[in-house]
Amino acid sequence: MSLAITRVSAIVLIVCSLVLVNPILAADCVWSGGTGDWDDPANWSDCNGGVPGPGDTAVIGSGQVNLGAGTTTVAVLEFSGGFINGPGVANELIVTDELLLTGDHKQIGRITVISQGEGLWDGGTLQFGEWRQNVLGDLIFNGDYYHIHADDFRTLPE
Repeated sequence: MSLAITRVSAIVLIVCSLVLVNPILAADCVWSGGTGDWDDPANWSDCNGGVPGPGDTAVIGSGQVNLGAGTTTVAVLEFSGGFINGPGVANELIVTDELLLTGDHKQIGRITVISQGEGLWDGGTLQFGEWRQNVLGDLIFNGDYYHIHADDFRTLPE
């Protein structure tokens, strides 16, 4: 009887340890600033040797990030500059918690961005190529204007 209780206690301890360790493994992954593929770990720092995934924060401040085919999911996207590009709008970048668009100039092209949590566009310009935005939470626009096509500027209402 004592041996069975010890085994059950050990299993419960292992399961609890795995559940508690998982949030600690989330990373704040920072883009290198160059041009390269999202799926190449060499383009990211502070990402536990990998690339951003569900539960992680992806921080992009410059350079060109090329997404591969399919769906990419992160918890938080902090996008303050550079270019996020994909092979087509059928590809999805899903942001489950927070989409933060800050900084001076940002470009998004040929992908679908799905914001499931809260979003904030706080200043600077955001230039869209062939893309779609699906906001399932709140998206607050504090920027001055946005650019959809080459000669089509839109000013946000006061």
